[in-house]
Amino acid sequence: ASAAIDNQEWQGAPPAYVISLVQCSTDPTGFLDAAAIFLHSVWKNSNANPANPNNTARYGYAAYAIVHRQCDHHAPLLQRLGYTTLVRDTPFQRSQIRGTELRNSIERALCCGSAEYIKLYAYTLTDHPVVLHFDLDCIILQPLDELFDAMLYPPTSLRYQRAMASIALERRADPIPKRIDAYLSMDYSLNWPWHREAPAQGGWLVIRPSHDVFDEYINIVLEGNWTGGFNNDAGWGHLGYGGWIGSAAIQGIVAYYYGHYHRGTTSETHGYVELDVCRYNQIGADMIYRRAGDSNGQCKKYARNAGEEYDCTDCRGTDVALVKSVHYCACKKPWGCPVAREKPRERHRIDVLSGLVDLTTCNILLREWFLLRREYEDRMYQESGDANILSSRRGKFKQDVFLDYCEGEGKYIPIVHPKEVLTGEAEAAAAAV
Repeated sequence: ASAAIDNQEWQGAPPAYVISLVQCSTDPTGFLDAAAIFLHSVWKNSNANPANPNNTARYGYAAYAIVHRQCDHHAPLLQRLGYTTLVRDTPFQRSQIRGTELRNSIERALCCGSAEYIKLYAYTLTDHPVVLHFDLDCIILQPLDELFDAMLYPPTSLRYQRAMASIALERRADPIPKRIDAYLSMDYSLNWPWHREAPAQGGWLVIRPSHDVFDEYINIVLEGNWTGGFNNDAGWGHLGYGGWIGSAAIQGIVAYYYGHYHRGTTSETHGYVELDVCRYNQIGADMIYRRAGDSNGQCKKYARNAGEEYDCTDCRGTDVALVKSVHYCACKKPWGCPVAREKPRERHRIDVLSGLVDLTTCNILLREWFLLRREYEDRMYQESGDANILSSRRGKFKQDVFLDYCEGEGKYIPIVHPKEVLTGEAEAAAAAV
């Protein structure tokens, strides 16, 4: 029976890749290009891409965009790019939150206040066995089949065992749950050595969807058992799930849900696996605390298991060949054509002054985005025959990084999308689900 399972490819619905549009302006340039390149990276690393003989992907994909009601005018664009759009409101009313401090603080939570909770609608996509939610400033560099295999095949199967052997884990001493319901990538760059709990990176969430889990999240928010502060008694449940950016929103509540509310590493369900942050959702940021004081030089990853205080991989030097997905946070957004800071207050530039990132690594990761853009344009040109798609290749600024798509710092040349994407044909084609 095990051999039959190992030789059988997945026959069910494909994994669902999801993005969210939480905030927006009238100009769609940034998010539209980001959404296009992200979706191209998904396509490239799926079995829907037959053109690449080196592509080993065995799973297909479905693409969804959760669009906040305040941005519903952009839903048709995402629909025409290839996403199924889900226009949704924030899944609760702030006035319903019973905890006073959370009710008064939630709209100040980065990035987007209570509106960011629309990401939780990813849990409602129960037609799919696995759902992957990414921020718009992400790309996939390699197939993620090992994550799917470990979730979908029984632990007795060789396919499961091979998958687990190939998954790069962050905490190798942690027990593996009997059933994996989530993969998390923690953002240790935001943490402190003395802080027990780190935030779940809000731009990466790989989950087994469940309406019950969605309802549990909403009930946690409405209870509002959250306090501000930076110590181990603050945050969700007064257990240290707070203090960092986004603690009152997705980064805090996801860490709390899997780390405490449903302690996952030993339970039958709600079990989570913590992935190597340098390979899955690579930000490229430093994990060493580098400020004056007793903690200077210590790892920002609080040691839960013996020896972990010395296990602090430097993501700033991770070989891009090992990276599965990239998240453009510390290295800044590609469409900003970013350069290195020369003064500490230049927050729009790449922070090399504090040592947060390595400029060479950031430039390598940025180049990967632009290489995907070139592939996307070539593909769209081959499909449509519209030569205007190639007309944006005129930039001369830092071509070793940005290829020919930037004319200077902050002077990004937008994609010339096919006319069907920008205008559409029928009103019905733009309707949101």
